Amino acid sequence: MRPLTTPEHKGAALPAIGVTMKRTTALIDYDNIMSVKERSITDVITNLSEMIPHLVFKIQALVPDVEEVNFRLYGGWSLRDGQSSQQCVWLLSEMGRFNRRHGSVRAKCRLARELIAQTDLSLVGTYRDGGQKMVDGMITADLIHLSNDEEISLVLVSDDDDFVPGVITGSCLRSSKSPLIVLRPKRKKAEPLNDHHYKVCRVVTAEL
Repeated sequence: MRPLTTPEHKGAALPAIGVTMKRTTALIDYDNIMSVKERSITDVITNLSEMIPHLVFKIQALVPDVEEVNFRLYGGWSLRDGQSSQQCVWLLSEMGRFNRRHGSVRAKCRLARELIAQTDLSLVGTYRDGGQKMVDGMITADLIHLSNDEEISLVLVSDDDDFVPGVITGSCLRSSKSPLIVLRPKRKKAEPLNDHHYKVCRVVTAEL
C-alpha cells in the first residue's frame, strides 16, 4: 500500500458534499490502508501518526461541520483462545495519544472487537492461521447497522471490493441529505468496476 499523503501535502481540495452532521463514524479496514507492515510498535506509531490526522483532514473537507470523528479500527485483534494478538496489544498501547483534537475536530479511536448491534459479545479468533477472519463481515454488519442512523455521517475507509454489496445496501437506508462516504487509497486502475453503481446509489467516493 502506498503511503498516505500527509495533511501538509494536501493536493487538490475535496469538494464539500453538503452534509451538516457534527458527528462522524469512520469504519477503518486497518490493514487495507496502513502505510507499513507492522512488525514492531514503532511501525504502529508510524501508521497511526500518518493515518488519523490525514483521515480527519479528509473527512472535514467533505463534512465541514464535523466536530467529532469516532474511528473504529477493524483487524485481527483476537486469537483463537480469546487473547489479544500482538498487533492489538501494540495498538492499544499507542492509540490513546490520538484521542484528542486535531485542529477543530476531536478524534476518538477504538479497536472494533465486537459488533455495534451486540456490544457485550467480543468476537474470538479474528486472527488465526496467519490471517484475519470475520473482519470483512464485521465491517459490513456495522456499516449496515449504522446506515440507519442519520444523526451521524458515515464513512468507510477501504478499497476492498468485498464491501460493495454492503455499501449499496447501506446507501439504500440513508437519505440524500446524508450519503454514505467511501474513502479509499488510489488505485492503479482508472476506475473501480462498481463505481457506476455507487453513483446510482448516491455513494460519495474520494481518494486518500
